[in-house]
Amino acid sequence: MKGREEEITYMGETMSIAAWARRLDITPNGLVYRLKRMSIAEALTTEVKGARGPRMLTYKGQTLSLADWCWRLGLKKSTVQNRLKGGWTVEQALGEEPRLGRIMNPSDRESIRRRLLEKLEAAVASNNPCQLEPEEARRALEYVQSTIRSKKGGKI
Repeated sequence: MKGREEEITYMGETMSIAAWARRLDITPNGLVYRLKRMSIAEALTTEVKGARGPRMLTYKGQTLSLADWCWRLGLKKSTVQNRLKGGWTVEQALGEEPRLGRIMNPSDRESIRRRLLEKLEAAVASNNPCQLEPEEARRALEYVQSTIRSKKGGKI
């Protein structure tokens, strides 16, 4: 019986069963099942009956399956799927740096930063309706401005 970490070489490329399964967009158990009943070439090239096929994405002029893009870019498939479901473009979903926190469309995140900046500016200008100490409000405003500047290359 072949284990998930056993390596398979096909067409000059050697990877574990788990890695081949990710590339083929099937489960490792599904690939092990195939390998018990088929040759390596058949197991790695036979289409799954009734499957709708892999989701194809075009990024930087190249079209590959979602699984292939995730494998090439080192992204989790579920992360990219959630980004796409959340309204991100393919470029945003595959090009964004990994980060902690809630998945959010980049334009939504920018809108939230802007509103926070406006509220902090209003708090500083109107003697603090948000009940922060004046020094706290100034520090918060400076922090948000510096964060935006660092993301925008020095511009707010």
